[in-house]
Amino acid sequence: MTRKELNEKLTEIVKEYIANERALIDPQIRINPVTLDIGVVTAKEMFAELEDYDEMLEGAAAVDGAADVEKDDYQVSQDPDFYSVRELVFTRPDGKQSPDPAAIEAIAEKYRP
Repeated sequence: MTRKELNEKLTEIVKEYIANERALIDPQIRINPVTLDIGVVTAKEMFAELEDYDEMLEGAAAVDGAADVEKDDYQVSQDPDFYSVRELVFTRPDGKQSPDPAAIEAIAEKYRP
């Protein structure tokens, strides 16, 4: 996925949120840093995922030992990043909301410099 495509995908998610603001409570954009899979989850789902990842890594470290550090490092690199959709919304002087291009670009740049 190119930086432009990533930017467009994030912009579309924010537009959908603005159009259906009441559909989700505190939606979070979920990005896998390795594959760039993008999705939207609720804050509650985000915290559950983070807890599951922590438990999985702790269990794997206890069982595998130091020999599988590389495998664990790869798994950690795929831990998703989360961004609040609300923080990517800009309210114009006329009161209408739109995607915040600077905030969206900052995220896209993180993954595709």
